[in-house]
Amino acid sequence: MDPALVKAIIQHETGNMTSKAAKSKNNFGGIMGSGGLRTYGSAEEGIDAVAKLLATDRYRGKSIPQIGAIYAPIGASNDPNGLNNHWVSGVTKFYNQYKG
Repeated sequence: MDPALVKAIIQHETGNMTSKAAKSKNNFGGIMGSGGLRTYGSAEEGIDAVAKLLATDRYRGKSIPQIGAIYAPIGASNDPNGLNNHWVSGVTKFYNQYKG
């Protein structure tokens, strides 16, 4: 798994580590479970969850737009404010910063 991609997704998903999910749930990827946002026991566990998710066959080897279509699909029912519209551009911006 590309560490720059993991970092870019975390930075975008958390609003630069300011989100309530990051601060109170150690959820750095906006990862959902059956009851809503998942809670992780530590920051390390939350970061590992993002990396492990991205390492699955569902995401491995895909481009940022391809990942975005799965990870944060436009029009998703859990995105009432339409924030997924900005996912690909936001993640790409951060990714390009990390890759230099």
